[in-house]
Amino acid sequence: MKLRTMVQMMGGAAAPAYLAAMRLMTPVHRVAWLAAASKHGVLELLRAGPRELGEIAEALDAPPESIEALRTWMRHGVLLDELHDDGHRYRLHGRLARHMADPAHPELAALAESLISVHVAGIYGALDHLRDGRPFASLDAPVVARVSEMTAPVMREVIDAHVPKHGPARLLELGCGSGRHLRYACERNPELEALGIELDPAIVTSTRRALGKAALADRARVRQGDLRTLELDERFDVVTMFNLVYYFPVAERGAVIAKAASWVKDGGALLIVTACRGGTLANNMMDLWFSGIREAGPLPEPEALVQQLRDAGLEPEAPARMLPGEAYYALVARRQSSQPT
Repeated sequence: MKLRTMVQMMGGAAAPAYLAAMRLMTPVHRVAWLAAASKHGVLELLRAGPRELGEIAEALDAPPESIEALRTWMRHGVLLDELHDDGHRYRLHGRLARHMADPAHPELAALAESLISVHVAGIYGALDHLRDGRPFASLDAPVVARVSEMTAPVMREVIDAHVPKHGPARLLELGCGSGRHLRYACERNPELEALGIELDPAIVTSTRRALGKAALADRARVRQGDLRTLELDERFDVVTMFNLVYYFPVAERGAVIAKAASWVKDGGALLIVTACRGGTLANNMMDLWFSGIREAGPLPEPEALVQQLRDAGLEPEAPARMLPGEAYYALVARRQSSQPT
């Protein structure tokens, strides 16, 4: 090829811009390949050891006529340096592929999947939705829940600070999901009794099973329900709302927080941990997606939450930023002992 032809292919004077655009291909292809390899169990299969193409096809239940397409797809992993192919078998090679295959880091695989199914879909499709007046589809709840595990250390820090470590106490977690935080709190305090509320019946079933396996079913209960219509006669020392506020429309949030506050006993506290407006690309992506879901709403402002906590009869502390450089906050609000519940 003549140099002149190459320069023309690269846009002539705009060559630096063409090169910059081409450099975007590798990271986009990498996350898409890793997300698919994780979703369909290829990483898990290869973690157990090298595999021939036929073994991978069998595991995927791929028909014989798809074998060449699968070979080409696997070669993409090799070109991305995430796989090694010795001519007979494939094995994991790249650091990302190896870590994402490790069951100790499920949030990494979930992040890759969410980058494709949420971030790319949301950014690329946002203007179509805005132009047509169509809401975004609801988020893939299992993927979002798995990504949220990345913030689990923040919840543990908040629990350590505000849930008693010793002595009888009662905890209510609204939107308890997998029950991870219920388990942590109960294992931390052997006299703690906890109740989790979860909307999804399937998650309720799996969480109850997990609590049973952890020998905590006698102290940690899970109940299915929508907290907006839920009736509880109980009162608790601590009520938590972790990564939950933005699942409600803005117009409903004051009533939701008031409902949560009504279950706080005298001297108890309501703990809210949430992403808020602002922050990094990841946070802004969440804001974009939730803003476009009809049954949810944009990320909250910390000041608005503080006022809603006051309106609910609690005394809030100043919001605490939990992640450096990110608009991710913990809010603590207490009910004074002299106040009626």
